[in-house]
Parts: sequence; C-alpha cells; structure tokens
Amino acid sequence: MSGSRTFLRQSFLLPSLLVLGLTVRLGMLAVNYNNLDLDSSFVVGGEIAHNILRGRGIAVDTAHMAMTVQMWRREQRLIDFQDLPAPSSEQVQPEFLNEPGYGLLLAGLWKLTGSERWITVRLLQILIDVGMIAAVFFIGTALGGRRAGAVAALLYAVFIPHIELVVRPHRDVWVSFAYILSVVLLMRWNRDERGGWKWIVMLGVMFGLVAWMRSTVVAYVVFCAILMIVLKRRWKTAAQAALLGGVFLLLMTPLVVRNYEAFGRVMLTRGAVWHSFWAGVGQFSNPYGLADDDAVVIRYFEAKDTSVQYGTEGYERFLRQEAMKLFREHPWWYAGMVVRRAAVILAPKIGRELFFQTSQGTVTGILNQRLSRWLLFTADLVFVAGFLAGIWITRLRGREVLIILLPWLYTFLTLAPFYVVGRNILNSYVVVLVFASAAFAASIWRNIQMQH
Repeated sequence: MSGSRTFLRQSFLLPSLLVLGLTVRLGMLAVNYNNLDLDSSFVVGGEIAHNILRGRGIAVDTAHMAMTVQMWRREQRLIDFQDLPAPSSEQVQPEFLNEPGYGLLLAGLWKLTGSERWITVRLLQILIDVGMIAAVFFIGTALGGRRAGAVAALLYAVFIPHIELVVRPHRDVWVSFAYILSVVLLMRWNRDERGGWKWIVMLGVMFGLVAWMRSTVVAYVVFCAILMIVLKRRWKTAAQAALLGGVFLLLMTPLVVRNYEAFGRVMLTRGAVWHSFWAGVGQFSNPYGLADDDAVVIRYFEAKDTSVQYGTEGYERFLRQEAMKLFREHPWWYAGMVVRRAAVILAPKIGRELFFQTSQGTVTGILNQRLSRWLLFTADLVFVAGFLAGIWITRLRGREVLIILLPWLYTFLTLAPFYVVGRNILNSYVVVLVFASAAFAASIWRNIQMQH
C-alpha cells in the first residue's frame, strides 16, 4: 500500500506543478495586463508585423511607433495594433536596429487569427513556458534527484519576475526558452550512446530560429560547440560541433541576405551593438556623464559628431571607435565596471542597489513595488547562497554540472563586459533556481532524516 501511495504521489506531482504554473501565469496576465514598462522595444515587433501584413516587408515607421508609445503611456494600457489610428503620413524604412523574428511570429499569428491583437502571442508564450516547467523538472532531477527536480519545478512555476517576462509581448522570453531547451538537448546528447546527432541538429535548428529574435545568441552557439569538444574530446565531437554551426548558419542565411540587400553589408547581428555598450557605460558613474537612457546616449554622440545619425551604420561605426578610445584612456575604470556588473549578475537586487546609477524611470516589477527592499535583499542572498552551495554539492556530477551551468556562464562572461538589464539576467536565472533547488532539497531531506 505504501508503494502505491508513493506511485500516486509521483504520478500527480508533475501534472500538479503544470496546473499550478498555468494558473499563476494566467493570473499574472489578468492582474498585470498593462504594467509593461512601456517603450519602443515593445512596439517594434508589432510595427514589423503590421507592415509585413500590408506587403511592406521587414520595415518600420518610426513616427508611427513614437505615436503608439505616446498613446500607450497616455492611456496606460496596451492598445492592440488593429485599434490604433492610421498615421496621417507614412515613412516606412527597412528595420536596422532590431531583429525581425518577433515581428514575423506576430505576423503569422495575426494572419491565422485574423486580428492584430497582443493576446495571441502572450497566450502562446504562457503555454510554452508551462512546458518549460517539465523541462526544469527533468534538469533538476538529473542534477540532484527527484526531490531537487520537484523543488526546481516548483520554484520555476511560481517565480514571479520570470513570469512577468513571460506574459509580456516581448522577444526576450524566447531566449529563456532556448537556454532551457539547450540544456535538455545537450544532456540528451551527452547520454546518447549512439552518438546524439539528432540532438545537435535540433539544437542548431532551435538557435537558428531564436537568432531571428535575438541574434546575439550566435555567441552562445559558439559556447555550446566549445563545451561539446571539452566534454568529449573526439573527432566525431568536432564534426558535431561543425554540424551545429552549419545548421545554425543555414537558418540564419535568409536574414543575412535580407540585411545585405537592405543595408549593403553582411550583418549577423542587429545594428545597435555599440549603442548598447555605451548604454552599459551609463549604468555606472562614468567620465562621460552618460546614463542608461537611449535618448541621453543618442544626444551625446550626435552632438559629438553632427554627421552621425542614430539607426545608421555610420553611427554604430563611430560608437565602436569611441569605445576603442575608452579602452585606451580608461582601462582601469572599464575593468572596475566589468567587476561591478559581474556582481550585479550574481546578486541582481543587491548588485543594482550598490553599483548602478539611480534610475530616473519608474520602479517596475510587482515584487519591487509591493515588497520591502530588505526582504528582496534577503531573498537575493538566499538564492545566491543556494546557487553556490548547489554547485558544490553536485560538483562530482562533472559533465552535467557544466552543461547546466552553460547559460549562466555565458551570460556572466559575455554581458559583464558589455551591458545587462534585468530581463537578460532572468533569461539564465533558471540555472540559479536549479542549483539552489539541489541545495534546498538536500538540506530539507537531511533535516527530515535527523528528526526521525
């Protein structure tokens, strides 16, 4: 009878967590529908979709986007594209600053449903993220056993900061999905005694598609290939790493061709890389008087050289030259910036309070608005301690520890020197949850055993 009860508990555990996760996400969508930290990064996907459906290709009307954001802010609600007034005049131009993938996804969904409403993509993201709970359960179980898997899935199911990202109509949550699935696929590859070629093809396809939304994942693909070779030092592994890169590049080729036709240059990433770098400089007190504000950065550099204009290749080239000058003139300040940003990635709430310049914007995020900062600091410390303890506890699992750590290590190594915001940290924070869960589960089980 005891065995039957155990089987029933285990059989209902994951479905219960999926139902819990779905309920929390739908509840968040309902109560937080319009708390979106509104800016142009949210409207650009809809603008691209709107123009694709009207036969204008991957293009935007910057004046129409500005009008849309103004309406959103004035009415404090997310207005569907089909309910926006038509612009008095249109000046459509090829989109340079952002990848078109999210706009293509929206265009497909809007074509299928016959209406240009945000709710369709938000519900799709919720359903996919509920599936990610099962993936997190698998990862946690592989790392620390079924108890750790259950704790990890539970934390992921109710982790409010991530859920806020899920219910927003924004491309960045798709990077979170890709990171989680990359860990699952690499673990499957690592365990596959027949070589695991299919997992590598699936990994390349997945990142080839996600790169249309966030092209900087090209560096993550390189990290994956390096890790594969480190884990299995065989010629076949080198061939699989090459296959991963080949599949990824094959799916990226149409975007590269489009960029070449539109802008006359081969572009694998979006056209705002160095603008983001200088916004990152503005996150800290700096010798240039910059702030982490697009308008401030644009004004500074357009005043410095009146011949450059934001959103053009010349602007990006000029900002890259100025960055090289910064490295030469302020190397120690830059090194200190990297260290401080690394601390922010490790302990997001505490790090931002200690090191980032005071934000001039409104405080966003339900937890930031409703809980005391000291309670959030405590939670930050608990998760950081759990993360580090979990790495130590599971260190003997070797290969799988490295695979699970990969998204967090990638975020740490690539964004600490450059630029990071909350949603970038959230993309890989599932890694913190998984390792912390291994530590929490081990501690809870040890206490139970001591009491009995």
